[in-house]
Amino acid sequence: MHFNLITIPSDTPRTPLKGGLFKRALRNLLGMSATQFHEHIKHLLPLAESIERLTPALAHNGPNVEYPWESPNREIHIPLRYSFPALRELRRLPGTNLIKIVNLVQQQFYRLFT
Repeated sequence: MHFNLITIPSDTPRTPLKGGLFKRALRNLLGMSATQFHEHIKHLLPLAESIERLTPALAHNGPNVEYPWESPNREIHIPLRYSFPALRELRRLPGTNLIKIVNLVQQQFYRLFT
């Protein structure tokens, strides 16, 4: 994955987007109507939420991407060797669309949030 670094002049005025303004700006970047955007995001949310649940705080002593955990059959698992279903989903729709949106937000970060 390639990340573009953006240098922002220190004297640049900042007006961060909030809630609805961010959604509208992202929708415009994607070239979608409000209905299309709503449907698109609705299909991405379950995967985004399952990825979020891979954090230790939300994994509740289960599979997480940071620390080893013990399964109910007392087997110890480590993240490096575990095949996370949510991460496999990133290789097909809607996962590839989620990655495209994350990349777009990263590339347009300055435009969206300042």
